[in-house]
Amino acid sequence: MKKLLLAAGVGAALLGLSGQALALCAAPSTQVNDPALTTLLSGKTVCVAKAGGGWENQEYHQPGGALFDYKKGPGDPVDPTDTATNSNNRWAVVNVSRTSTVTHTYGTNPPYSWTVFLNAGGS
Repeated sequence: MKKLLLAAGVGAALLGLSGQALALCAAPSTQVNDPALTTLLSGKTVCVAKAGGGWENQEYHQPGGALFDYKKGPGDPVDPTDTATNSNNRWAVVNVSRTSTVTHTYGTNPPYSWTVFLNAGGS
């Protein structure tokens, strides 16, 4: 199970794979739907944490839909943000009825969809 933690001055939102339990966080209370979901992610970096703890990677959600492996940032001389190999990576908010999900597409791989909930504390 992967969980994504949003950290960009807007609080921490937990994104979980649909159908899987959300571990180590307050119980989700309210699903975040569009347009709030697009506002929450657009221009933000989302940190991906491993299920057992620890950091896995960071993804920058560029306005307009590009998705970049942030790594240590664009100015880092050793591990800069990867723009060349991620040019086919995309993110989008998909709306079905009154429910919104975030879809990540990595190159030609099948897309991953995430549902975003506020924690019980409202973050």
